[in-house]
Amino acid sequence: MPEIENKRLNFPVTRTPLTDVDPTDLAAVRTWLLDFTEHRVRNEGRLTPKFRYLHDKQQELLEVGEPELGEERHHAIFLRHLGQRPGVLRRFREGELLIEVDGAHRRAVVLMELDANGLTDAWWLAWRMMGEREGRVGVFHGDWVVAEGVGALMFPEACADWFPRGEVVTSQMSETPTELPMPEILMAVAGMLKPIAQDPLVALEVVGHLTDGEIVKSGLNGMQVIAFRGLTVEQFLIRGRTILDVDDLIRAIAQQGDTDAIAAIVPGIMNLEGLDTRAIIAVAEVRDGRRAQRAMPVKLKPDGTLETPRFWLVPMPSPEPGKGWIGVPPTQEISMFPMPARGQEMGEG
Repeated sequence: MPEIENKRLNFPVTRTPLTDVDPTDLAAVRTWLLDFTEHRVRNEGRLTPKFRYLHDKQQELLEVGEPELGEERHHAIFLRHLGQRPGVLRRFREGELLIEVDGAHRRAVVLMELDANGLTDAWWLAWRMMGEREGRVGVFHGDWVVAEGVGALMFPEACADWFPRGEVVTSQMSETPTELPMPEILMAVAGMLKPIAQDPLVALEVVGHLTDGEIVKSGLNGMQVIAFRGLTVEQFLIRGRTILDVDDLIRAIAQQGDTDAIAAIVPGIMNLEGLDTRAIIAVAEVRDGRRAQRAMPVKLKPDGTLETPRFWLVPMPSPEPGKGWIGVPPTQEISMFPMPARGQEMGEG
């Protein structure tokens, strides 16, 4: 009789609607994940370890963390085992590994997919060398390397610990639901002399006048959304972690009134003089769906404030039908009860 090993693993789970890709389209899913991973690494400077399970209309993200010494085998087995639950269409593992190149170990981000049906040992693997610049800005070295095959013998040696070897017998699987708190939403309102022009570049100039001073003084303390409605401009500050889709949150704000234009301000990355640099990114959309982007690099002075800001304004392609903000209902049901921001005033534009 085989020896039974008891192992208990606790992974925090979040579930979000899957609206960006069709999980049955294999090529589209992998392209989507590669693009999304590049965005995460550039903005965060690393790729935190996760299991990602795609269902028909939702995705599950398990924050698995770095396995302790001797625990790698269990992570690999549980990735496969949890992926065999009913309704799972795709299962991925994401994280970082040290890969030997020319006799030296180099840092790489790695993505792996296993056959979601659990009927074969088919796998797909993609990895890319990466590093980190000042300010935790992730940078890549070289292109993605992609491999696929069946079974452990074909699996690249550099990632060998990720291949599931062995079986797991589950006598009990339980789940304790954990609800993340809703983000705190602060709101301020000001008047305008005339409605905003139906030009996203003009809307971004007004957004800059409204927000640059406070951002230079205190930084961007959360995501901001600016909604222009007739002779009124509403400023929302969203603070705290949330599982809500960012686009849906902006759509929910847009549909609270007759919105002429809306803009979102978030931290991001821009290429400045050939180098990826942290920046404050603002994107504005007007009623006909046209968009523009404003990028302001974050250059800190010794006292912690921003240097005299420079910014770049550029038009953007309009989103695909149903992917915009104004006039597009959220895919999630979102109820918001904004609280007026205390001690903050908005200048008139």
